[in-house]
Amino acid sequence: MTQNAGKNDETDVEMGVKKNDSERSAASADDPREAFRRQPVVRAMHRAIVWSSVALVIVFAIAALWIHARAGLTQLASAALAFAFSWVSCTATSQSVIRAIRRGKTGGALTRRMIVSWAAKLCLVIVAAVAAIETMDIDRAYFGILLAIGIVVGENVNILVISRAPIPIIGDEIMRTHP
Repeated sequence: MTQNAGKNDETDVEMGVKKNDSERSAASADDPREAFRRQPVVRAMHRAIVWSSVALVIVFAIAALWIHARAGLTQLASAALAFAFSWVSCTATSQSVIRAIRRGKTGGALTRRMIVSWAAKLCLVIVAAVAAIETMDIDRAYFGILLAIGIVVGENVNILVISRAPIPIIGDEIMRTHP
């Protein structure tokens, strides 16, 4: 699919058929995957993943430049490992919520799933961080400080993005009567 300059028409390369916006939206309305992606909660979770990832890249790029100028390769490796752990930590809950919504969870069940996922993710990150500190040749101070900064920044960005999203507050009973 290509987009013409300045037009909202799309040309199907294989068929040579032009589709306008209404035809595309009618076709995508029948697609359950597209309808799923358009749900406000799913869109908010995807935005949270993107923005927390962007924030982490910025924070760790600044940290890497600072470390590179003042410290050695071990500290840089510690920062890279802290970035990986922070990124997994900050995107896991949103991905878990998206999977739960796909499986039909709503209201209280979705909230419980989010809390359990967040707690399990935090425990796994702590266990993995302790294992990394004990088994790898990394600078513990750099790793610990950057991991804490990464998780705090990433989770706060998640909270900010999700709290600003237009997500309707719907309980289980209301969801059944008003889809």
